[in-house]
Amino acid sequence: MKRLLRTGFRIPRRDVTAFDDVAASVAGWPNASGACADLAAEFVRRWGYLGAFPCGSGRDGLRMLLRALRPMLPDVAWVPAWTIPAVPQIFTREGFDVRFIDTDCGTMSLTADLVERTCTSPGLLLVTHYFGLSADMGAIGRVAARRGLKIVEDCAHAAGVICQGRPAGSRGLGGFLSFETRKPLNGLGGGMVVTNSEAAFELLSRMPPGRRRGLAADAMKLAVASSEWLMLRRPLFEIASRFLYSDQIRPAVVGLYRKMHSSSRGSEAAFSDRQARTVLAQLDGLAAAVERKRAVAAIYDRHLPASFSRPSDPADRPHGYYMYVTSHPAANLVGRRLRELGIDCGIGQEVLQMCGDPGSCPGAARLAQTAIELPMYASLTESDALAVCRAAAIAER
Repeated sequence: MKRLLRTGFRIPRRDVTAFDDVAASVAGWPNASGACADLAAEFVRRWGYLGAFPCGSGRDGLRMLLRALRPMLPDVAWVPAWTIPAVPQIFTREGFDVRFIDTDCGTMSLTADLVERTCTSPGLLLVTHYFGLSADMGAIGRVAARRGLKIVEDCAHAAGVICQGRPAGSRGLGGFLSFETRKPLNGLGGGMVVTNSEAAFELLSRMPPGRRRGLAADAMKLAVASSEWLMLRRPLFEIASRFLYSDQIRPAVVGLYRKMHSSSRGSEAAFSDRQARTVLAQLDGLAAAVERKRAVAAIYDRHLPASFSRPSDPADRPHGYYMYVTSHPAANLVGRRLRELGIDCGIGQEVLQMCGDPGSCPGAARLAQTAIELPMYASLTESDALAVCRAAAIAER
């Protein structure tokens, strides 16, 4: 740790998404009236959804789906055990009997085989598209139909991701996306519920909109995002990171950030027209941003030591690389050495947490111990990616 505090990090793990587009969109905020409707219509036009409904956050999107569709949903919910704790908590608070389903270590995904073996009774199945890779929805959908399972998709990492010719969130009853500042689309917070189900569309259309907040709230969101962006600039990040991983200072810094973050994103607030204008400004550049990240991923795939796993990238559901998550049998040791070498990375439960029983979900338990999140964002350079690979080789020695 002393060495880490002396050197700091040279390469951040993530970056604020499309910050230049976000900053440019502010000029259009005074004329943003109606942008929420425009954004919903653009999602329908671009990706063929039957309906799209802006919401206050990705978590609000999940709550919105559960509440709108509750009359047609069973009481049992099968939820991935490898997730963030807020997800099963939302299901529990909405009155569902939560049962956990494992994650496949090799693909870091939910598979049709796991659904077949685990979901022995009808229920609601949450399918998470981890890190920008769609689960195999064709195979999972066939098992779900046999088992009497209704599907909801967690697309928080998967804006614009295509599975077997169809966009994430278009199967089953629908899905929810997140527009947090480091997600594939940056709306300074907020999210979107999407559906191709006529029954779900009718129920979602009846949901009352949340209370919209004013310009001051959106200005606060912009200020928080700008602060994030500034802190992730080099060499400032190299200085700031010395405090982020200090046992004495980190709790206060993280607490202050969370307080600012929560104050700018109240759970009662609907998605604003200004936020919608910000997301609209990024849609044309989304595919190019994904291709830049895929180029970085290709460098990692070629040059990382063989002991690091490679993310799946099937031809019929190409990876969107919101994150590049690998696994390593000595993740804790190797990850800490990477940090000492100046590479910001997530280790084990910093990537996602184990929320179920390890005994019944061994794959998720293993991933919670062996996962490593390497730097991944559109502005990452080839030389940065090669530096990460060199550091990974050194970290193993």
